[in-house]
Amino acid sequence: MSASRIPRTPESTLPVPWPDGGPWVLATTSASVDWQPAAAALAAASTVRVAALVFGAESPPGQLLLGELATFLQAGDGAADPLSVDEAVALVRTLARTHGLVLVIGVPGLLVPTGRAGWTLMDLAVAVSAPVVVVSGTGPDAANHTTLALGAVAGHGLTAAVITVGDPPDSAQSAEDNGEATPADTAPRPEGDSATAAADPPPVPDHEAGMPVTPAGRIPADPTDHTDDLPTAAKHWLHPLLHASAGRPKTETPPPPPQTLPPPATASGKRVVLLLAGVFVSMSLVVCGLAFCQPTARTVATLEQVTVEPAPRTQEQEPERPRPRPRPVSDVCPQNQARVTPTTPDRATTKRVNAAWKRIETWLAAHAPATRRSLQPPADAKRIDAAQRRMSVAFPADLVASLRRHDGVSHTRGTAFTLPFFYGPMPVGDIPAEWLTLCGVLVEVFGQQDSTWWDKAFVPFASSGDGGNLFVDQRPGSHSRVGEFYNEDGVSFEEWPASVAELLEKTAESLETGRAFGGSYRPKVTKQGVLEWDVH
Repeated sequence: MSASRIPRTPESTLPVPWPDGGPWVLATTSASVDWQPAAAALAAASTVRVAALVFGAESPPGQLLLGELATFLQAGDGAADPLSVDEAVALVRTLARTHGLVLVIGVPGLLVPTGRAGWTLMDLAVAVSAPVVVVSGTGPDAANHTTLALGAVAGHGLTAAVITVGDPPDSAQSAEDNGEATPADTAPRPEGDSATAAADPPPVPDHEAGMPVTPAGRIPADPTDHTDDLPTAAKHWLHPLLHASAGRPKTETPPPPPQTLPPPATASGKRVVLLLAGVFVSMSLVVCGLAFCQPTARTVATLEQVTVEPAPRTQEQEPERPRPRPRPVSDVCPQNQARVTPTTPDRATTKRVNAAWKRIETWLAAHAPATRRSLQPPADAKRIDAAQRRMSVAFPADLVASLRRHDGVSHTRGTAFTLPFFYGPMPVGDIPAEWLTLCGVLVEVFGQQDSTWWDKAFVPFASSGDGGNLFVDQRPGSHSRVGEFYNEDGVSFEEWPASVAELLEKTAESLETGRAFGGSYRPKVTKQGVLEWDVH
């Protein structure tokens, strides 16, 4: 079958909103369904770098999948020291910093406990607010299994799409034997296809007749027939919204060979270490329970390469001393300290924050309705308190008031509301995971506090998705000022407002007046009703 004859799912069959990048959870409806063709198709159809994190697989994947990935990590069920769900969340967030799409795959299924750790893939999906791609087969039980999986996903408040893998039993062969058109011949053609589409819609395959939704992708049983141009074939198999496009684009240029790095003690060495360790060292921290790590030919992210080799020693230099073992993260960033009292905002602060948000909401509803819909409902006060206790840091009152107004934004890249410059407010559940990840890198790289890069008293509240965030400084005497963090540069407080409340007010003013925020970022609205920020 040629790529031009592959059926493409109609535009209306996929629930929206659907994120065009970030973490996507992929789960099969039964052990008999092969997840690898679905994962390979999703990776091939994307235009961004793709990572896959797999739980429960007994063996490494085949070359069909590995050939489409930038990074592959596999965690074994029987690991002696299995990952906790919080560590798995941190690992997913780490991968998302350098990959536009992260496929989180659970071979046992959505609700089967992951090895000795006891948590399920559904727990992880909820923790990272990821949509779920349900991979079904084409057998007689496909509709029943798919319905049960979709019900479980909906019960946890997540978005789902369905992909089928396999050929309908005997349908294509019998049609060909009788000289009739196959479903691929009569299916809707992609836009721009010079061929004339059939007047009548293609028949619904028997295994899809009882499904509550139309599949958003149909992948043949043997996709290896299309290895010569898998990306083109995959884009026809999958709904356009399953073509991940947000983040760092793919490149056909092979990575450069590993270079000898200077000693970490030098200033230039620190920069290089941050570039590499910001991506991989934190990965090493949370991957302690991984039973297998298999990099693909396109990545240099092997666990062995995390260790930075010192420059060659000359005769004049003293003998090299063994590097001490890293301190536990809890020594530098303590968690769950009883002496922390969660902040409750006073009436004046709540009124000020709500007034700023009301201005933003009103402007978005009138000018950028698609972006307005991305604002989440209020966060539960108990969850905000739990996050403060977890981090052993009391949040500023205006941040708590803001979370009580909106629990961040939905993970719908391309339409979600962002503060200047492209920082999306984070749900309260993401704040401790982001904080813990950066604390882990801080300990691994520096071995101690280094407030020029990160500090235990920094509370991230908005993320750019590429290694940067906005945070509030909760160190004594810092007055909860807003700062900017980027993994290559560390922290900066220049040109940022003195508080979260002031940040919201200045954002509202920029939207209402059209004037550039900070003299640099001017709001504009696309034809689709999406807010963007132009750099001036």
